[in-house]
Amino acid sequence: MSERVRDIALLAVFAALAVAVLLPVGQRDGEEAGEPPRDGGSIEIIEGAPEDGPARVRRGGGEAAPTDDLERDLMPVVPGARWTYRVEGPRDLVPDSKWTMKIATAPEGDEPGSVEVGFGDRLELSRMWLDERGSLRFDGLPLTEPPDFLGDRPREVEGALLPAISLIGKGAVWRHVYRRDVVYRYRDKKGRLHEDEAEGIQTDRANMWDFEDVFVPAGRFRCHRISWIGRIELRVDGRPVLTELTADPYREETTWFAPGVGLVRRRISHRRDDMEVVTFDLVEHEVPSARGADGRAGRGSPEGA
Repeated sequence: MSERVRDIALLAVFAALAVAVLLPVGQRDGEEAGEPPRDGGSIEIIEGAPEDGPARVRRGGGEAAPTDDLERDLMPVVPGARWTYRVEGPRDLVPDSKWTMKIATAPEGDEPGSVEVGFGDRLELSRMWLDERGSLRFDGLPLTEPPDFLGDRPREVEGALLPAISLIGKGAVWRHVYRRDVVYRYRDKKGRLHEDEAEGIQTDRANMWDFEDVFVPAGRFRCHRISWIGRIELRVDGRPVLTELTADPYREETTWFAPGVGLVRRRISHRRDDMEVVTFDLVEHEVPSARGADGRAGRGSPEGA
């Protein structure tokens, strides 16, 4: 009799283990199918594309569908859209108190769009990519690089500045990576100065927070707050140099984006001997309709829009 009881107990243990292994992640620990994960719905952007299709976004074991309404995304990618900002900060970082961004052409497929950006009245062309999911890459935001590399334009951009709004929520984390050619200067043991060509790999890690009301010269906006940590890695012929630069972030940044409006405010802190802070506040914006209607000048936004 005791042997039979033992056999029944062993079968019960094996059955429980099989259920635990086969049960979907979203249903373990008492969670029911279809419920959000216990962390409040945070998601992880899966970087890179699998062999059988584009990269996906994981949300509690499922996938989120991209939006097809560009006007409601955090950055409306519409030709003719224009934003003007008031900029405050140290003169060696901020050459003018006005910064402008204007979309000249929209991205199409693998071809980047063209964006005019610049301080004061001097604008230059930058690039903007938009993938089939609505995730945005951009190489034109100023002061993302370490101050020592000002003026060294990225030759390659990976990841996303902004995933599509349908793919992210509170707690989402993703990366935007810039690769640029820089000069590595160093002195040998005899004090002689040397220069080598180096690759600067700049990784910005983003974290989506909650909505906040933001007041800027353009008005009041209901915005998503996104925090950033920027790190830089230097490589000479594939060999890391100045590894102490990577250990600590050289930049902390917060951005506020309003759906259908775009970037409303930036606050950048560069870590030098003294903390240097730069702010961008939206003064005015114009976002023509993505459906071909007449353009509209933005002067504010009602709460919750």
